[in-house]
Amino acid sequence: MKTKLIFTTVLLTATQFFFAQTETTLGTAAKLDSLQTQMTPVTQISTAEAEAAKKASEQEAANMAKAQKQMEKDQKKLANQQKQFEKQQKKVVSAEKNANKASQKLTKAKAKLEKTKSKYNSNVAKGKLTPIEIEKQKIEISKQNIKIKELEISLQKAQNDLSKVRS
Repeated sequence: MKTKLIFTTVLLTATQFFFAQTETTLGTAAKLDSLQTQMTPVTQISTAEAEAAKKASEQEAANMAKAQKQMEKDQKKLANQQKQFEKQQKKVVSAEKNANKASQKLTKAKAKLEKTKSKYNSNVAKGKLTPIEIEKQKIEISKQNIKIKELEISLQKAQNDLSKVRS
């Protein structure tokens, strides 16, 4: 606060001195005398005003510190929210990838089952298979059906996970 008062006094003095130079020399001497008499009350500020100014500056500093802390807190909060958003996006991408993999596995398993069935039916129609080979083929087809059911369940689970992550 003292620095503000000194700065104001210097500024006032410089301004008055500037305007004093533009007038005649007789007027300059008179103005300098009046300027010196005006400056003495400004520099002699009462202690009560100095105390009040000191308290005001301390309160202003405290408010600035509070504002700084709040701003830092908000920045941390924003950074955490951004991290959470990125983490959520990664989860969505991962769930989509898992759902696509399950879907592709299911498609491949169904294609393999159709190929096995058509091969079995053509061999049965030609009469190339013995009763033991027929049973082996039926077991193979049953295993593939079971695998398809498991893949359908895993696909459903992956899709449920994906919908949970997205919401």
